[in-house]
Amino acid sequence: MDTTFPPPHTISSIVPRLQWRSAVAKYLYPAMIFTGGFLVAFLLLSLIPGFVGTDDYYHSRIAGQIMEQGSLRVDFPWLPLTILGEQAFVDHHLLYHLYLAPWMQWGGIAAVKVAQSLIFGAIALSFWSLLRDLQVRYALIWTLGIVAVSSPFLYRMLMIRTQAAAVLLLLWMLHLLFRERYRWLVPLAFAFTWLYNGFILMPAIAVLYAASVWVSERRIVWKPILYVVLGILLGLVINPYFPQNIAFILDHLGEKVDIAGSVRVGSEWYPYDTVQLLDHSLGAFLALGIGLLAGTFRKVGRDHIETTLLLVALLTLFMLFQSRRFIEYFPIFALLFCAVAWGR
Repeated sequence: MDTTFPPPHTISSIVPRLQWRSAVAKYLYPAMIFTGGFLVAFLLLSLIPGFVGTDDYYHSRIAGQIMEQGSLRVDFPWLPLTILGEQAFVDHHLLYHLYLAPWMQWGGIAAVKVAQSLIFGAIALSFWSLLRDLQVRYALIWTLGIVAVSSPFLYRMLMIRTQAAAVLLLLWMLHLLFRERYRWLVPLAFAFTWLYNGFILMPAIAVLYAASVWVSERRIVWKPILYVVLGILLGLVINPYFPQNIAFILDHLGEKVDIAGSVRVGSEWYPYDTVQLLDHSLGAFLALGIGLLAGTFRKVGRDHIETTLLLVALLTLFMLFQSRRFIEYFPIFALLFCAVAWGR
């Protein structure tokens, strides 16, 4: 039997190379992906002198008031004839405004654009990291698809509004679910509740995850649902606007649920027409369709991870059919499902 070993100098030269490659994979790739996402967003935002949308000015103004008044609960008397009138005002995007506040004070509009670009960079990094954790091949290529699947999705990610931060927190939620680190869902759900009224998405996704585990493994998991609900309750009660925030949420969401019978609201709460939706978001629908085909080319069925992502994509698609504002969710989750379905 040949017991010849490589010369010592050969081994000593191989070890540093392996260490260097490990360091690149651990630090350089994530830094490059985050920086790339940040630069894409910042360059696009730099093409216009102001903000992308009109609501952006409201959010930046609220953020500025937090710093000027030095309080989490601010007085905002400039919307007297709306549900955000002075007597009923509730900052239902409090966490986002807290994030923007120092940026707004330090550099105004330009600094707020940097802040929003950082969120988009974090989305790109979190998407890639989730794919890497799930051992999806070509994770970087799939991540590049974020900017290609839907132009309205990209547009809304650039707005100075909460939707990009919401997408980021939902990606973190999927990380925690798939790693079974359920207790961390409590602070995450708390944060999402302070972020905006769409916190109902978190228990919905937790239920879909639990259903997927049951279908795939006949195993009951209840902790994700419990921890998410606990985090939401804490976020509602431990809130500078409590209990006024509860009444505001019921009033605010009530108008949106009964759109057909209520006073007309913003156009984003109404659905796209079919041609417009397919014209601008065809990539997202292709991703969903191609992902569904993956199961026909293999002998094993979907595991709970792939099933969860499919159900989340279908949920957000249903939401999109009800209202165009949910274009911020469906494309990225359709892409994520497709990547997991084909890349593992």
